[in-house]
Amino acid sequence: MLLSALEINDTGLTLLSPGAEPVVSPGVAVLDNRELLLGEAAARQFRLRPGNTNSQFWEQLNLDPLASTTREIRSSADLVYSHLKSIWNPGPGEHEVILVVPGVYSPQQLALLLGITNECGIPVRGVVDTAVAASRYSSPGRRLLHLDVHLHRMVISELEEGPLIRRQRSDSIAGVGLTQLADLWCNRIADAFVRNTRFDPMHQAESEQLLYDSLPGWLERMEQDGSALLEVESRGRRYQLSFKRHQLVEASQDLFRQIAEQVNARRNDAGVLVQLTHTARALPGLAEALAELDNCQVVTLEAHSGALGAMQHADQIRCDQDNLRYVTSLPWHPQDIGEASLASGAKDSLPTARQKPLATHIILDGIAYLPTPCLGLTSNSDGEHVLVQRDRDDTTRPHIHASASGLLLSDGHSWMINGKPAEPGQALRSGDQVTANGSKQVMLAISLDKKYG
Repeated sequence: MLLSALEINDTGLTLLSPGAEPVVSPGVAVLDNRELLLGEAAARQFRLRPGNTNSQFWEQLNLDPLASTTREIRSSADLVYSHLKSIWNPGPGEHEVILVVPGVYSPQQLALLLGITNECGIPVRGVVDTAVAASRYSSPGRRLLHLDVHLHRMVISELEEGPLIRRQRSDSIAGVGLTQLADLWCNRIADAFVRNTRFDPMHQAESEQLLYDSLPGWLERMEQDGSALLEVESRGRRYQLSFKRHQLVEASQDLFRQIAEQVNARRNDAGVLVQLTHTARALPGLAEALAELDNCQVVTLEAHSGALGAMQHADQIRCDQDNLRYVTSLPWHPQDIGEASLASGAKDSLPTARQKPLATHIILDGIAYLPTPCLGLTSNSDGEHVLVQRDRDDTTRPHIHASASGLLLSDGHSWMINGKPAEPGQALRSGDQVTANGSKQVMLAISLDKKYG
């Protein structure tokens, strides 16, 4: 049985399957009588065909008629069906899928979504709350939150810690999503182009689309270096501009202040620990706005944390196809932030821009493996290492397992990381080179990231 996890977030639906590249597809559709574009192809037409574009169908998820319809597409549910069909392309063998959904969906929306997945032929065998599946960290005594960004809203979830991690409530903060932020930032960048070059990239649909297409890469460079050289080509001419990160932070500070106020209203006397998703952490200025709050600590989750957590807890989430239940609590074995981090202040808990992310996959002989939950290291007839999916009962052979702390190496074996003996409990990070038991074969740890939609 091949297990996959499908995380629902319209900034990029993520389908994780063992041994395969993650499939990431933004929740955008371009709809007219001639064709239907979905995902990345639609996102690259967003500014070229604004009257035919829909980026709210995942948020709305209902049977109400759309303003613009075709014979096949009459509601947002029809667009959701088409989007899911476009990314679900199973190979041979038996499959099962765990669905990871945000806590703001109503029971009616969840029922509709399960009906759609059934029509798509997606074999859903479990449904779990995103915040519960994604959570990794604990700071005892503080209120624990999970904060995620969608295309048109933020979702903030309150969590209760104990033997189980339990989602108490989730709230949608409308009007503060990736779409609104991209509009703010692109308009600020366009204003700077006008002032410095007299070229307005918003004047033509083609250059406006190029501006939005380029934004994710620009954000990444500004996050790393504090500034970036921006370039837009229009009608055979190239226009360049040096732009600083703080200019984006200034543009979005009012929106992020709203988020900070929502977080502040949920903290208890001891403070609050905010788990930012990887996508939310990449928004310039959000983490800093939160860290300015009193007794607020901010940590960043790894990419695809909801889907990864669902696969790690598959045994607790799986259920019979005819009796699916919505899992909002799971066994809780968190990674403690630690008193040293608390004493040093919230800003110190923010990862630096150049810190390597936690690894999510292992590459051996050109093949990427996702531990679900464990990869055993065995030898073939030629004495070469082979990775196979397995459980953790057999401790006689080296294995790599997924935990709340990342990918960890089995105890009692001679592991080397980057040419040095591995420390007990050391988590693998992207780029780490790993060998076992004196072998010359090198495994590479990597982190698979997702881009903005």
